[in-house]
Amino acid sequence: RDGVVASIRKSARELTPWQQEYRVKFDDGTIRSLYGNAVPQRGDDGSVLWHGFITDITERKQADIALRASASYARSLIEASLDPLVTINSEGIITDVNEASILATGKARGQLVGSDFSDCFTEPANARAGYLQVFTDGLVRDYPLTLRHTSGRTIDVLYNASVYRDAQGKVLGVFAAARDVTERKRAERVVLDNMARAEELARLKLRFVSLASHELRTPLSNITIACEL
Repeated sequence: RDGVVASIRKSARELTPWQQEYRVKFDDGTIRSLYGNAVPQRGDDGSVLWHGFITDITERKQADIALRASASYARSLIEASLDPLVTINSEGIITDVNEASILATGKARGQLVGSDFSDCFTEPANARAGYLQVFTDGLVRDYPLTLRHTSGRTIDVLYNASVYRDAQGKVLGVFAAARDVTERKRAERVVLDNMARAEELARLKLRFVSLASHELRTPLSNITIACEL
């Protein structure tokens, strides 16, 4: 209250426009948010006349608070993810990232936001084809890519992405999440290597049996001939 009164008196004294948001408690106990906008004018008798308006902005303030709470909740969910998450516009430019994306690429948020999404991967053309497919089909599932870290190491990932829209249904961009499958790919390679070794051992065993059988048949044939003689 004191701050509002002081600002009004200052405007009246200096004859400058007065603009301010403030809260008023009414007799029934309700509290409303108001916005005042007025211009003072000094009359012939020295008094100050005000020309302006006062607007009830309670609903707008409540909507702003709810919107900020929703945005904070969404950001908390995004940052809680261990998977790299990014949003991309229709030109393939990154518009937002989470902390996991920063760790996976070794780049600061400021370096990632505004950069080309495809430049984060070892095969940019393949990455570009992936996000274009999202705009065409609405989503992609388990799209294989290899993420490149600034240190030179690479991370095998599967990207899942879908478009997101505004209230009118217009496509605004793509929301994409990457799942690190490096260990799974390494395990698959180990399994394939073991299978290849097993097949090689089987071939060697078969060859050994074949040679051994041949070597055994030779003396047996000589013994049979000798017995016949």
